[in-house]
Amino acid sequence: MGETKKPFLSRAAIVKKPLPVVFSYLASMENMHELMINVVKMEKTTAGPIDVGTKFIESRNLRGNIVKADVECIEYEENKRFAIRSNSNGLITEYYYTFEEVEEGTQVVMKGFITFTTFRMKFFKKYLISTISKEDGYQMYYLKEMLDNPPVEDTEEAEKREQEELERVEKLEELLTKEEQKV
Repeated sequence: MGETKKPFLSRAAIVKKPLPVVFSYLASMENMHELMINVVKMEKTTAGPIDVGTKFIESRNLRGNIVKADVECIEYEENKRFAIRSNSNGLITEYYYTFEEVEEGTQVVMKGFITFTTFRMKFFKKYLISTISKEDGYQMYYLKEMLDNPPVEDTEEAEKREQEELERVEKLEELLTKEEQKV
């Protein structure tokens, strides 16, 4: 675990969903942009299902700049626990997640550790811990909100958007057909 002897961040939540649903949602990593406010994208760069060694490129919006970090799954035991390590310019963060079925649903515990590997990162240690705690500290809150209270989409509005998309696709197909006939 990281340089900090104790976690710089420790959070827990009970989600009113079955353990496999909660584990799958969080461990897929595709939903991180919904749980970490500054994460714009999490792109899987290795083939196959997620397991120890699976790698990602994380893109974060930090004060208007997109900053990328290498992320790797360092622990994975389905429906029990997983952990990820992120490395961005000498700042290494590790998040460990454990899952337990409880009467109310699923309890998730998250612990975060930081390692500073460059002088520059060590110099800004207090600031970085404070900033990352604010940015990533709400993961469990957002997880609970997304799974317990998913946004309700207006069915009429969704149908309207779907119809508009179908019409747009039909027009594109017509244009492609005309272009192909010219050739």
